[in-house]
Amino acid sequence: MIGKSLEELSSAQPEVIGVPATLPYQQASRQMADWVTHELADFWTTLKRRWQAQDEAATAYSTHQAELESLEILGLAEEDWQRHLRAALEDKALAWCTPRQTRANYSGEGLSLMSEAELSAQLHGQKTTDTVHKQIERRLLVIEGQMAALAGQLGVGQNAENPWGVAAVVDAFIRALPLNDCSPTLLPIIFEELEARLPPLFEALLPRLEPLLKNLVASLPVTSAAAPAVSTHAHPQQDGWVPDGGLVEPVAAENADMRFAAEADVASRRTAAPIGSEAGYRQRLRECLAHWRHRHQHQAHRPPQSITGNAKVFQTSEVLAVASMLQGEDPAPFVSALAAEAATALQCAIREQLLQAAAQLGFDPAKTRFAQDEDDAIDLVAMLFEHLVHDHGLPYRGMQMFAKLVLPCVKMVVMDDSLFTSQSHPARRLLDALTEACEGNDGRDAFGRELLERAEHWVDEVVARFQKDQAIFETAAQEMRGLLKQQRQRMEIAEKRLAESLYGRERLRFAQDVAYQALLERIGRQPMSDGVWAFMQGYWRNGVMQMWLRHGAESQHYRNLLALGDALPKLDAASAALRTAELAQGFTEQLPVLRECVAQSGVFEEAADEAIARLLHAMVNVDAERYVRTPPTAPEDHEASAAADDGQAAMFAAEADPTLVLRLRKLKPGQRFRLRQSDGRKSPGKLVWISPLTSRLLIVNHYGTQRLLVSAEELACKIKAGDVTLCAEEAPMDQAIRNLWEELELRPATVA
Repeated sequence: MIGKSLEELSSAQPEVIGVPATLPYQQASRQMADWVTHELADFWTTLKRRWQAQDEAATAYSTHQAELESLEILGLAEEDWQRHLRAALEDKALAWCTPRQTRANYSGEGLSLMSEAELSAQLHGQKTTDTVHKQIERRLLVIEGQMAALAGQLGVGQNAENPWGVAAVVDAFIRALPLNDCSPTLLPIIFEELEARLPPLFEALLPRLEPLLKNLVASLPVTSAAAPAVSTHAHPQQDGWVPDGGLVEPVAAENADMRFAAEADVASRRTAAPIGSEAGYRQRLRECLAHWRHRHQHQAHRPPQSITGNAKVFQTSEVLAVASMLQGEDPAPFVSALAAEAATALQCAIREQLLQAAAQLGFDPAKTRFAQDEDDAIDLVAMLFEHLVHDHGLPYRGMQMFAKLVLPCVKMVVMDDSLFTSQSHPARRLLDALTEACEGNDGRDAFGRELLERAEHWVDEVVARFQKDQAIFETAAQEMRGLLKQQRQRMEIAEKRLAESLYGRERLRFAQDVAYQALLERIGRQPMSDGVWAFMQGYWRNGVMQMWLRHGAESQHYRNLLALGDALPKLDAASAALRTAELAQGFTEQLPVLRECVAQSGVFEEAADEAIARLLHAMVNVDAERYVRTPPTAPEDHEASAAADDGQAAMFAAEADPTLVLRLRKLKPGQRFRLRQSDGRKSPGKLVWISPLTSRLLIVNHYGTQRLLVSAEELACKIKAGDVTLCAEEAPMDQAIRNLWEELELRPATVA
């Protein structure tokens, strides 16, 4: 039916983004929305059935029952959910071909703050998108190319997001998700089920989608709107495509809406570029590398190397053969270059080693030069490794591992430079895992030593076995990621224990202060006998502290003890005034609270009766001396420590930037930092806990060990001094490639 509609409408002359041009696409969008909805039609029924099967094995019964009740409600409304999902998928697809200037208002939604459930759904959706996209990335390349061609014919622009990619389907799923019917613990389960169902869904969808898009492209003739604009700049026109992990912004377009969409596309795209775009990008990269080499030679006061006579150009096969011959030999020259111990940079060391090995094969180094592709590969790999090592402050043992991988990575980039453009590249995953394993790891504990030893083993395996097949990189990366997962689990346990310990100490000190202040408030109100005073500063003070810790300041138990503290001096005064009836009645009324008070000190039964009897005996002794008591000593010298804390807080508050302090107070656990060590190197740190009592921030190191426990003001001062640096949550390779692009100045101001 769709094919027939396309044939009937293909003869119509399309407009740039008008209805006649997009009508076939609209019909196809409805068909594809039906396909996806049909594949997910039994989503809630299947999930409920699977969750019911786990009923007997559920450890948290109440939580499991709440999840089952939510799934029961969702299952009853499954037909309504299907309609919402189909509408969301269709709207997402139709918005793709909507004029750019009206896209911002297409959904009719205004800006609003996200609820916790909406934010959680977005975070789970991003994780699901990344995981599923990596699994089917290669299959999606064909669809991306077809959508780019279709975008060109409809005048949409090749930088528009694929409306039938993983991100679009997950986004439509989130839009249709009835969050009000989901229990708090159900969201992770829902997205776990979605993550399991999406790969087979796309495996079934893509064979249908490819011919449908092919027919759409064939049915729409190319319009003038699809023709590329002629640039008035001397450099190639920017097409909006950038490598994964790079933050290269597109050249500013004259139309502000088009520029905004291009910038949004840079952050959202995760797929490979069309061939034409990739070629344009490589051309710009070559120009930037040429400018960078010129600046590098000028700054080093070394003229560019000139080769006289007939120059021999290293062929790709010859470079690969020489690199394979050197692969596995002593990496000392590369280690020295990475450690900044040698006079030459890493790229110079790579060229020197390759030329020296080539001389043994009969080449004259003085008359041999590298081809442009090989020259670019050497410079890019060298710059990448330097950023990985220096930006993460890797120890010497880590530098040795990276030095061993220099030549294998040069070979790989010579054969295939997708290492810089694909986040799912096996070598990229290995370098990410290797950086994480070495960063801040001095091997001082058993697991840290095991991690370094396994990392060295897999580096040696890659060096020994890599020729052309990248499978060894993937195998090594999987092994390293498994070990790192174990390390993260251990680290999370250590972080939790540390936070609980610190919180326990803070609560204890706070409770001691509360009890001390409560005692001070009752000292000057009434004269007390020795027995009553001993009970007050002993059993009663300890009881107030324990009640605050166990039940909180709002509990009735805590209020009862405070009332007891007010009543005992009054009863003692009544006894001194021979008001025996008042003493008897008041003491009888307070007897249950008295028993609860002495029980907080571990005194029960006969011992408790004896303590209460001593208190009563002190009260009824009318001849006992009664006077106003002096304040007791603060617990554990709290006055001195409090004065010191107040002095430091005042000093940091005076020196800290108020704006920065306000921003630091908004940080959430999980925020990454770089902490400067005594030797000047920086190690990773992470915010794992914020005290609800003092608002202090706990920052731990690579092992889950405490590095800083500071206030926001003190942290602001450390950031100002350069001792602490805030870091974004990004993979080491993403950060290194971003820094590499910045070093090359691959930005609009430079390219244009």
